[in-house]
Amino acid sequence: MVEYECSEVCRLLLGCAVIILNEIDLKSGSNIDRIYSENSCIGKFYQDIEKAIDQVEELTFRAACHIIIHARYINFDLENAKSIRQYDSISNIVYLYGEFHHKEWKAELDVCKFVCVLMNLK
Repeated sequence: MVEYECSEVCRLLLGCAVIILNEIDLKSGSNIDRIYSENSCIGKFYQDIEKAIDQVEELTFRAACHIIIHARYINFDLENAKSIRQYDSISNIVYLYGEFHHKEWKAELDVCKFVCVLMNLK
């Protein structure tokens, strides 16, 4: 089970991001009543990790969907990891990496907050 846990989390995040981003874009003109919104902060975003690692921005739900879709790598924070296949659990923080205009970016996504926003979109 451990071998497939991280790949399943990646698959679910990607599927949710694609579906909900389409839904948000389709309803962008309407005033949808939400407990949480797609502008809710659910993590951190570093635009250029080579030059300015200390320059951090808030990661909104909408931006997180884009980042999940365009990420090249996803790393997990594993609790009490002895190896990639021996750990107690996956932390709620997921690290996503990608490139935009020849600049490497990094995002720290709080999966629990992502799911809370996702569940409360109406």
